[in-house]
Amino acid sequence: MSDESRPKAGPGFETKYQDDDYAARYADKHRTSVGRIIADAFEMRMAERALRRVGRVESILDCPAGAGRFWPVLHRYANTLHVADASASMLAEAERRHPEIPVASRSVGRVQDLDLAARSFDLVFSNRLIHHLPMAKDRMEVLTALGRLTREWLLVSAWVEGNLAHRRRQRRETRHPDRPSGRVFLPLATLEEEILRTGFVRRLVVRKFSGISPLVMLVCQRRPS
Repeated sequence: MSDESRPKAGPGFETKYQDDDYAARYADKHRTSVGRIIADAFEMRMAERALRRVGRVESILDCPAGAGRFWPVLHRYANTLHVADASASMLAEAERRHPEIPVASRSVGRVQDLDLAARSFDLVFSNRLIHHLPMAKDRMEVLTALGRLTREWLLVSAWVEGNLAHRRRQRRETRHPDRPSGRVFLPLATLEEEILRTGFVRRLVVRKFSGISPLVMLVCQRRPS
């Protein structure tokens, strides 16, 4: 993806996804090379490991659901799968690609704006959202909104510092300061502190390729009152 077409970090990045053609391309991008197919398989394993830590639950909300890449895995761990995304185009693409997976409810809107009752789901799964948000206040708003919707479990992915991909990105941005990244790397401790402030505690960190990839998935549980 070129710098011009990559969604920029920060509020409003969702506008890129409000297009049927873009949604179809987004859904296909994880299958466009052997490397991406392998990376996709590792991300499925990450989600599987995180979900095994929780066990099967009654209900899961996938938010943002995107093009439904994780629906087959999520469906295995929930009696009912609920989905939400800021893009109706992405949800339509997801449903087109996974007609075999029953979706109990479908909501269109940013997580901060969803008209859903508090603690509606046993688990909220949020992949590829936090790394779009460079400002702590925006991350806290999103994490608080996600946390409001779950009774107990929050599974959230992010990109963290201290790995080969992060060092490469630093070198690239030093050489090309006029080409800002659409992704945000965070210290893991910062992410855990923000999650703690929203009322959750981290139970497990699942890494894609330790020391190489920035992608992590955190399994978080609501703190007892």
